[in-house]
Parts: sequence; structure tokens; C-alpha cells
Amino acid sequence: MISAILLAAGESRRMGQENKLIFQLGKSTLIKKVVKSYCKASFSEILVVVGYEWKKITQELAGLPISLIYNENYRTGMTSSIHKGLQHMVSSTGFLLGTTDTPGISIKHLDNLLKAYETNFHNQLIIRSHAGEIISHPSVFAPSYKSLLQDCDEPNGCKSVIQNYRKHWLLVETEETVLVDIDTQQEYKEWISNEER
Repeated sequence: MISAILLAAGESRRMGQENKLIFQLGKSTLIKKVVKSYCKASFSEILVVVGYEWKKITQELAGLPISLIYNENYRTGMTSSIHKGLQHMVSSTGFLLGTTDTPGISIKHLDNLLKAYETNFHNQLIIRSHAGEIISHPSVFAPSYKSLLQDCDEPNGCKSVIQNYRKHWLLVETEETVLVDIDTQQEYKEWISNEER
């Protein structure tokens, strides 16, 4: 019973005026490609927290087995979306936090995260994704972190909470392409170029 909380409320400011989540990737969009991968993994529920251009995001994700949560405070930063997702999460044995701008996220890696969590569970466990020198989300948290994250008042992601419990991290290896996020026009062009090779 592990919930997935996916953050999709941001304004994509480094992209200029465009919302990167609805950029085309082949026959899909960035956010639809990512969320569909999560839908194929073994989560008990998938909560997608939306804010900026939420109507467009909702249209993109229509028909998928997810719950959409609107964050009216999305302009205050990522942490408000984490709070909103945690508020709506049903009782679970753990929860994943992930972003929706990682087009290479794979079902294999998601299932590896879940397996590592279930195999090594203890009440302070944090499973983190690891590729080369990159340690990043998606991450899976034991239930004890829910209140710590809800109490966090950092605007952009509660990094100090996660760092404070570094000794409880368990790293799950994957390929770098799985963790690549798209934040700029250049990164989007590079991803498209690599896909076409």
C-alpha cells in the first residue's frame, strides 16, 4: 500500500512562457508519458498535484487511474504541493514523492524502488534514486516522514528534512536517463534529439 504523490503544479519559469509539462514527446506529452509510467507500476494510489494551467494538465491526464489535487498556493513553491498531496493521501505503508518532468522514468526503476522499500523497511527508511553522481527523486518515504514534511516551511522542496536523515537513505541504482529532468528549452531539444537517434 504505497501511495505516489506526483508534483505538477509549477510554472516552468525556466521555460519562459510555455508549460513544459504539455510539450510534445512523440505522440504524447511530457506529463502524460511520465504519469502513464507510474500508472503501470504497483502503487495503491497516484495523486497528481496540479496548479499552474491545471485545466490543460487535467485534459492531458483524462482517463488515467489517478486522483488530481488542486494546489491553490502553487506560486509559493514546491513544498505547498507536497503538503497538499500528503493531506489527501489515504493511509498507506509508505509514500513516493516524484516530479513529472522526467521523461525517462521507467516502470522497472519504479518497481525496483518499491521492492527495495518493502524488503528493507524500517520506520525511518528513505529510498532514493541513484545514477552515477546523481542522487534524486523519485524517493520513497516511511510513514514517519509525513508529519516532518507537513511541518516543513522551506518553500522549495524540504531538502533539509531529507538531508537530516541521510543516514537512513538506501540508494537504488538506475540509468542516468531515468533521472534526467527537463527544465529548459535546451534540455527539451536535447531530449528530442537523442530520442530521434
